[in-house]
Amino acid sequence: MQAGYTYIWKYLVPPDSARAFERAYGPKGAWVKLFNKHDGYLCTELHKDAVSERNEQFVIDDQGKKTGVLLPVEEYERLMADLHDLAVVAERRDGNNVPFEEIKDRSKVDDLL
Repeated sequence: MQAGYTYIWKYLVPPDSARAFERAYGPKGAWVKLFNKHDGYLCTELHKDAVSERNEQFVIDDQGKKTGVLLPVEEYERLMADLHDLAVVAERRDGNNVPFEEIKDRSKVDDLL
């Protein structure tokens, strides 16, 4: 078996343009005609996103096992921020804890409350 690459592009196509998009990028479309001229080109497949409402899309290997997840950048950044917050909490777990009442008293003395 020869090594190769699989390229994945994601397009957000308005519902009223879906048929034209499928004609252009589907198995008999202009996209395939362009790439079909080159040695090594194997095929083009269109896969519709069945979970777009949940913003989760899975990359699955040829055995049907999930090998990755595609998320919008904003969702990824939110998850990374949450992970950072959890790391800070874990790091401080064994630190010196100050009771809430003491914090309130200190704040009153410092004219913060």
